[in-house]
Amino acid sequence: MQLQSHLVFLGVDDNDKAKTFYENILQLKFIGDENGTLLFALDDTVLRISMIPDFAPQAFTVLGWNVTDIESAVNQLQGNNVEIIQYPHMPQDENGIATLGNVRIVWFKDPAGNVLSLTEMVH
Repeated sequence: MQLQSHLVFLGVDDNDKAKTFYENILQLKFIGDENGTLLFALDDTVLRISMIPDFAPQAFTVLGWNVTDIESAVNQLQGNNVEIIQYPHMPQDENGIATLGNVRIVWFKDPAGNVLSLTEMVH
């Protein structure tokens, strides 16, 4: 078996809100709508977002990205009224950024309640 490209699947409860969030807030490149499934480009990966009847988000992180400047990314999210998740069991600073070994992580939700994350590698 030769696997050639990546596909990432995500469920939501409202395609219009998801399209606005992923295209305008996260600034992902929208590449099309395939019979109600929204398609976004993620480098060599395609993110496929589908509206699911009776959708219920998971309690854990379902999708994340690496960033080079997590403070700037957090400021941009907060400037777009995206709430940063504060977990009581995580060592997070006042901006919600957790430092865990060699990584700094922040969590937030999309409009459907999916938990997303941004990670910066610390050298």
